[in-house]
Amino acid sequence: MLPVSYESKTAIVCPLDWGLGHASRCIPVIFALQNAGYRVVVAADGLPLKFLKEELGSKVEYCVLPGRTIRYQKTGSLLFTLALQAFPFLKAVWAEHHAINRLIEKQKRHWWFLTTGMACSPDGPKQ
Repeated sequence: MLPVSYESKTAIVCPLDWGLGHASRCIPVIFALQNAGYRVVVAADGLPLKFLKEELGSKVEYCVLPGRTIRYQKTGSLLFTLALQAFPFLKAVWAEHHAINRLIEKQKRHWWFLTTGMACSPDGPKQ
């Protein structure tokens, strides 16, 4: 944890958990936020969380935000494979949305940077 006052501005960074691309592109954003005086909390799961912990160490705070796992088939119909995952995917989106709302309330955030899409929006999906 950082020795930063909780009265300071807080940014919650939530990289998408479908690989390391989003997580790696969040690193310069995290440094820019810190340079602007923000306390940064990384909310992620799986490989992105592990990657960011290895890259950033104790420079930021971390919490687990349940992710969504998409499986791809080796052969056959991609559409069929994705259709079978629709309900679990929507359930994960719902869980992620509620987890980010709890996190925002707990962290008393002032700003957030999201790459996970509609689920992490604290106000819910926008049309």
